[in-house]
Amino acid sequence: MAVSLNGLNVLGKISGNSKVFSDIKPDADKQARSLVVKQIKAKPELDSVRAVKKAVGPSAFDSIIDGMSDAEIRTLLNKMDPHNKELRQARPAARRDHLRALTAGRAKIVQPPETEPKKRPAKPKPRRTLDLESMKAKAKGKR
Repeated sequence: MAVSLNGLNVLGKISGNSKVFSDIKPDADKQARSLVVKQIKAKPELDSVRAVKKAVGPSAFDSIIDGMSDAEIRTLLNKMDPHNKELRQARPAARRDHLRALTAGRAKIVQPPETEPKKRPAKPKPRRTLDLESMKAKAKGKR
């Protein structure tokens, strides 16, 4: 029989008793960072990322962002701010700064350009006519 475990509750107890669990502090630090990054990737919307930042605190969030790879930051920003063409050419440090600015409210997500829907020309309806050859057809056989 599998025992159900409330992992977040256990992690809270471990953090509340850091002296007892001092030997696993490096592992706890790695796992905490890993869990936060996983949550950010799971919901890469601005409101969700801001909620994560608020939950872990700005300094911890900034150090987690610094620990993410350039590819992870680029992928995250492509999902959060897909219409920002400047980010495609930006350097990794500029992308990190933009992510920090977005989560701090100093920058806004670029909205998609408004375009008018393209009107396709109506296809002309084919004219149904009888050709002369079909009108000359004669029945085969005896009459």
